[in-house]
Amino acid sequence: RHFRSAARNAKSVRPVLSRLGRRVRARRMELGLSQETMAEKMGLDAKHLQLIESGTTNPTVATLAGVARGLGLSISELFLSE
Repeated sequence: RHFRSAARNAKSVRPVLSRLGRRVRARRMELGLSQETMAEKMGLDAKHLQLIESGTTNPTVATLAGVARGLGLSISELFLSE
């Protein structure tokens, strides 16, 4: 049996994912990198990075660690206020 948390689809999660996506995109742009180049640096598929930046996917902690590392940030810095 497969269990999933109902919290992953809660309405309160959407704004957090949206802010995360904006933060990731802004930092990538600061670094002057395309989605394709940054995704490769992070060890992600470019489509996955696109979904993160658009706030339409709920990345795992492992994915967030790769994203943060690729951006030169800590995981906590990904969630700092804009």
